[in-house]
Amino acid sequence: MDFFESFGDGVVRFGKEIGGQAKEAAGTAKLKLELRSKKEDLAKAYAALGKRYYEEHKEEGGETIQRVKELLKEVEDLRSEIAEKKGAEVCGNCGAYVLRGQKYCGSCGEKMDLVFYDGEVVDLNQ
Repeated sequence: MDFFESFGDGVVRFGKEIGGQAKEAAGTAKLKLELRSKKEDLAKAYAALGKRYYEEHKEEGGETIQRVKELLKEVEDLRSEIAEKKGAEVCGNCGAYVLRGQKYCGSCGEKMDLVFYDGEVVDLNQ
């Protein structure tokens, strides 16, 4: 076998080896992407479970439930402050910011009779 045939065989073997490694890397990347997606789904399921538990047990008290109540109040206060600075109200249905005077929410289409104000849903028609 002469030099060029031997060199050509080496190039072919090298190409096959690199191709196999690339295929393996692509397979690993696909699995990592699927794993990340499943972890995100799991986090959403845990959050939904926690929210459901909170809704069912919020009157019972407890340290964690009290902390959730405090955080909800802080979030609502910040949303109200942002709405005030924007000259808006917070939609009572979806929580979107709606400019004052608008009759309907641009996000969900809800009639702007109900808005969040100071942590409570307020009926503007009363």
